[in-house]
Amino acid sequence: MKRITIAAVAMVLAGCVSAPDLDLSKVDPACSQRCSSEYSTCTTGFKLFPLVAQAHCNESLKVCAATCPASQPVITATPPAQKLAELNNLYKQGLITEKEYDAKKQEILKAL
Repeated sequence: MKRITIAAVAMVLAGCVSAPDLDLSKVDPACSQRCSSEYSTCTTGFKLFPLVAQAHCNESLKVCAATCPASQPVITATPPAQKLAELNNLYKQGLITEKEYDAKKQEILKAL
């Protein structure tokens, strides 16, 4: 009976420490995946002291995530036809000179 009580108390206490509340979406995806994988490895298997082990794994995940570079926004390239249309609009509105228009147009066409 004593063993069952100890096992029950250990299972209840093991649930007291949960995964850290981290937003890994703000870090580089590859680094985030590596940290998550290391965390999963850390938390699996038998632990003699599960609360201590879970706390250690949580801290390791926080440290790993802190060393990750920030995620980079996805940059989509503007199609050349759209760039030329925008450039033409700027010229028609008088916001750029003919010389600026011609120079930028050549730059866009050269990049093709």
